[in-house]
Amino acid sequence: MDYRIARLALAALLALSASSAFPHSIVIRSNPMADAILQTAPREVAIFFSERILAARSSIVVEDANGSRVDNGDSSVDANGRVMRVSLKNLAAGTYNVTWRAQSVDTHSSQGRYSFQVQQ
Repeated sequence: MDYRIARLALAALLALSASSAFPHSIVIRSNPMADAILQTAPREVAIFFSERILAARSSIVVEDANGSRVDNGDSSVDANGRVMRVSLKNLAAGTYNVTWRAQSVDTHSSQGRYSFQVQQ
């Protein structure tokens, strides 16, 4: 057997094992989406992740254009650990900024920010 082939196969197997053993959670979608222009104010913001995140180390904050908080401070992660939500107060027309941070089960931290608009 050619040892070079065996070494390449072993290296490929180790690389696949390492990447699946330590997944980093990334955002796969959000509701409302970034830069959305909505005709009706949403009742919540939900962010969907590719891997499980830790509720105790993850949160969403939503602010209006003046920096006033418009969420209800009840950010939570659902039972499957892949969706984080926060409920919103009654939103008027305007631009809203969503700031989130999350820690995946492998302890990798990520954060982001996006905006959406409400037109009523």
